[in-house]
Amino acid sequence: MLPMRVLRYNMGEVMFESKDILILLLGFGLGLIASIFANLVTGPILQTLIGYNAISILDRLTPRWMKNEIFTGSWQQNWHVKSTKFKPQNKNTIEFRRFLNQVATYHISKTLSGARIKYHSHGSVIDNRYVMGKWYDKVTGGYYGNFLLYIDPTRDKATGIWTGISSEKKVKSNKWEWQKSK
Repeated sequence: MLPMRVLRYNMGEVMFESKDILILLLGFGLGLIASIFANLVTGPILQTLIGYNAISILDRLTPRWMKNEIFTGSWQQNWHVKSTKFKPQNKNTIEFRRFLNQVATYHISKTLSGARIKYHSHGSVIDNRYVMGKWYDKVTGGYYGNFLLYIDPTRDKATGIWTGISSEKKVKSNKWEWQKSK
């Protein structure tokens, strides 16, 4: 058995063994590792396993007073593209859902021929300064890609880029803008 140690406080003496310190430090270390692991895994799991629909449900269940002011209310978007199937600039309403640092969007864009394509995206809000994630249309084998946008300090707009695979299976990228409706 390890010898007893005495630690003196103003309020008296506390007795403990050396193994108690070891157990305490081991518990702290395991807790720290578990916390880091949970933080790295939770966001991707939410996005991958449950995506837009689950984030949307969790957003609806979140009381208004607990919601973050970023990405609430009505927003407009404008995504730029060089394509034979879309206008150079595609402006329309984008619907946001948010749960904690996870954000999900829904919007409909029209092709030049008038076909309506439903898009979803989901991603993570990082330090309330960036939003990063993936976007896709609802058609199997359809359009998909990634995005990264900078959130303006005014919290009423975000600008950045999207990258994606075109219908011709080429990698494209261009500007993507989100603006809160006035």
